[in-house]
Formats: sequence, C-alpha cells, structure tokens
Amino acid sequence: MTLSGCGSSDSGPEVRQELGKAEEKLALIAWPGLVENGSTDPDVDWVSQFSERTGCAVTVKTAGSAEEMRRLIDTKAYDGVSAPGVLSRQLMTDDIVEPINTQLIKNSRNIVAGLKNKPWNSLSDQAYGVPQGRSAALLTWRPDIVKPAPTSLSLLFDPASPQRGKVMVEDEALSLAAVALALRAAKPELGIEDPYSLSRKQFNAVVEQARIAQPVANLYWTDYTEQVRALEEGSSVIGLAPQSVVSLVETRGTKVQATLPEVGTVGNSDTWMLLRDAKHPSCMYRWMDHVLDPGVNAAVAEYYGQAPSVTGACEATSDKSFCDTFHATDEEYYRKVWMATTPQRSCVTGEGKACLGYADWQRAWQQLRQG
Repeated sequence: MTLSGCGSSDSGPEVRQELGKAEEKLALIAWPGLVENGSTDPDVDWVSQFSERTGCAVTVKTAGSAEEMRRLIDTKAYDGVSAPGVLSRQLMTDDIVEPINTQLIKNSRNIVAGLKNKPWNSLSDQAYGVPQGRSAALLTWRPDIVKPAPTSLSLLFDPASPQRGKVMVEDEALSLAAVALALRAAKPELGIEDPYSLSRKQFNAVVEQARIAQPVANLYWTDYTEQVRALEEGSSVIGLAPQSVVSLVETRGTKVQATLPEVGTVGNSDTWMLLRDAKHPSCMYRWMDHVLDPGVNAAVAEYYGQAPSVTGACEATSDKSFCDTFHATDEEYYRKVWMATTPQRSCVTGEGKACLGYADWQRAWQQLRQG
C-alpha cells in the first residue's frame, strides 16, 4: 500500500485522500541543521524517534544554496525538500511538488495563523507543504561604533551612509528586496507594494540604488559564520542578520543590538514539500506531521535558530525565553516581515505578466556583483 486515492474537485488540484502503509525509507534534501539524527551532537536527535515510530529510515542530503537544492531535486532521487521561499513558489508553479492534503497531517491544525496559506507555501489557498518555522532579518549593529542607534534600512543602501565601507549584505539576488523596501518608503512615487513583485520601472530603480550603494558594503556573505566573524572583528559594523546570529554573537562576548526596521524587513520561512516523483510519499507525509509535533518543532527551532511554526512549541522549548526573543507568537511583529517568495512575472497587483521573474533578479545581481 502507498498513499492513494487521489481526489479532485472543481475548486482545486488533486490531493491524496488516504495515508497508506509506510514505505520504510525516506530521502530528504534539507538545509544543514534541519534533519538531525544525533551524529552531529548525541543530544540533538529528532530523526531516530521518527524512524522508530514509523519504520521510515531517513537519509538526508544537505544543500548550501537554493540552486543546489534545485539541482538535487532535478535528479528525482528524493522524496521531500525543506524549500526556502526563494525556491518554493517556483516548485509549485512548475508542478515539481504535490499539493498537500492537510487532513492527513493531524499536527497541521496547530500551525500558527501567520504561516497558513501564504505565497511561499500555498497556491490559491491550496497547501503545498508545511512550514518548519520563520525568521526575520533584523537591522543589526555594533552599538560601540554605530551611533546613534539606527532605525532605517536606508543606512545600508545610501552612498552617503556614515557606515560606508562597513556594511554586510547577503550575496543573494533576493537582497534586492531589502533595497525595494527602503525605496518603498523613500520614494513612494514608485508605487512599490510588494518587494518581491516589481515592475520594470520599479526594478530598474531598485537595481540602480543597489549599484550606487555598492561602495557602502564591504562584505557580501554567503554563510552566517562570515557575519559572526565580521561583527566580532568590527570589519563590518551593520547589516541585516537573523536573531540566531545576534544571539550567537552576544553569547560569544561581543555586544550587538538589533531591531525590526521601521519600514519593515525581509525574512525566511522554509516549507517541507513532497516532490512529485517521490518514491516514498507515505513516509514523507509522516515526516511532515512529525516536524509539526510541538516537542519536535521546539527542538528544531532552538537548534536551527528560528521561531517555531506551531502553537504549543513554546511550552516545549528548553529556554523559556526563547519564543519571546524570536517573537514566535507575535503576529503583529511578523506582519512587518516580508517573507522571501520567488519573484514571478505575474504582478501581485493584477497587472498581468509585467513584473520581473527570478531569472531577471539573478541576472541583475550577477551583473552588479561583477561590477
């Protein structure tokens, strides 16, 4: 037996209707730290209990970038992926992942309101996966060097910034979304509504602002350890960083401060998705339910460094202040966070295919980085 009984209706795509016998194996693609079996740290293991309970033996291939994830997906050798927002919507629109029947995932009822039916995990109100957690990119700085305390993203993209040559920026095309948010406030005449959905005119303005702001940055990072080192050394003194980096730097003895920028910020939420060509879909459904268990979700959130995605997880964290630090249940806070979403040619404003797709963003970013 496998997952079977796919059903359809006039209102949405086909979804699986029954949860069959586990197929005994599960092959995953994930970010480092999301699938831990005790081999990294014997005290960090939420895979063994899953395998013991379900009979699904888990293997995982970790990826260092969304591009690497997509290459692994294209091999059709895996069942599921912890897709970041930059990738997830493309997987949905390209029919690479299956729509999910959340009725077969009992813990999905506990997903926090701010992560249900969002552009990075759903299409037309149909779920295509379950959220692992969420995080915001905070304006982060060394208070002994950066004075007064900043509140705006503009310092990161202003060629006249007093922190010129000391700013860290992620080396990723979606960094342009943060520039778009800064321009959304500074130049309302551009009419930017969504930083991931930009018309040609808006996109050109964002790219130009990023171009003239290049001398402001001295670090284009690809790994969070580069941020940690730069803040500790003082080679970079300001930039966007997740709460996990802020907490780590402070734990290691360097004082930093962080805030949610007044114009809002960008963020990330990974979605566990079932690949269309999965050989072990029943085990994948069981895995999606497992990661939404409050105790498991809390363990992943603390180890990975993000707000958990289900109610009840905060009661299960070992650090009882963890959820307050990560604003886990503060939906007003996360309403100011624009979670990463694959840029699409179809504009969110309903203007048709007048916006720039992710391939356009990637080309523009490569050209900027090449000078």
